Amino acid sequence: MAQFRVYVLGVLAVALMWILKEMQTNSMTSYFRSQREKHVIQLAAQEDAQARTEPVRDPNSWCRTNSDLYPGRWVGEKWSPDNCKMYQFSKASVVECFETRPYLSVGDSLGEQNMELLKIYNRSVNARHIWNPSAAYTYFTMSKDRKVDYIDFIVGDAVYLTVTMAMWDQGVHHCGTDAFYNGMKEKVMRYKAMMQQTEYGLSLWDLHWIAPERCTNKWFCNCQSAQKAGVFREIVQQVAACTNTTLINATPMTRADPMKTNDGVHYNHIVTAAKVNLVANVVCGPPDGPRILPMPSPLKCEEDAYKAKWRANIDANTPFPNCSTTLNQFGCPNDNGRASDGYRERLLKKKKNT
Repeated sequence: MAQFRVYVLGVLAVALMWILKEMQTNSMTSYFRSQREKHVIQLAAQEDAQARTEPVRDPNSWCRTNSDLYPGRWVGEKWSPDNCKMYQFSKASVVECFETRPYLSVGDSLGEQNMELLKIYNRSVNARHIWNPSAAYTYFTMSKDRKVDYIDFIVGDAVYLTVTMAMWDQGVHHCGTDAFYNGMKEKVMRYKAMMQQTEYGLSLWDLHWIAPERCTNKWFCNCQSAQKAGVFREIVQQVAACTNTTLINATPMTRADPMKTNDGVHYNHIVTAAKVNLVANVVCGPPDGPRILPMPSPLKCEEDAYKAKWRANIDANTPFPNCSTTLNQFGCPNDNGRASDGYRERLLKKKKNT
């Protein structure tokens, strides 16, 4: 009888072990199946992202990213990438693009040039530019024909914002690399918060090529150098990296033909039209192809290391001689990139008196 009980208990133990093993096996199988499915989904997403951003190497395929546009060359009045084709918007199709996807620009005269050309295409084009050329300064324009930026602005129905700043901060509003970086980063963070609900957000224009040797305007000649511009271009890229903001890069277009500028900074209508065409490709894209994606910063976010590097560059932190405006009498911002105490009040008082 005792042996029979031991036998039954043994059978039950074996059965229980078999049941537990089956449960564990099925559970593990289910687990591994779910993990495998997740892995397949992740691989598919990675392959899709790679296909979307991998450089195009087919002259008959549409360019997918800003980086695909280079290398390239000027063919007549059009920029022609070597490894893909870039859609060329007509004047009417540019205006039509922004009709349903309003475009907003903030910054200096480089962005203002783009808007002026758009207004030539059609004065009622659904796009606007806000004059705010300096990152280090809280800027109040004295000019009657330009809109005043009171720190913030009305986004309205704009779906895309581009920012052009650097030239004034390395020239007439020079306050050093720290002031430019801090001010630029602070403004970009604020602008991003304002654009977070929009379709495309915002991008920073990478500082295009500066050609002092082509300068014919004495005032401009006193306020620029390719070397200093290179440092401030790097600052823009570091701001983009540390704020997770994309860049629009037209630097190779301008560097490919410096003869297209007559003051070393502003380029002619051919380059401006190419930059407007680039923005239209980012916002709308060709009728039968993808939009061009702005590029991520080529730098990693390492602001402490870069700040130390920039501070050690004496040229980048030395104002140009004989390069000033009436605004410089108000002094530079503090270390946070904000205007020093009383700066706004003095500017407003001066504005009322002019």
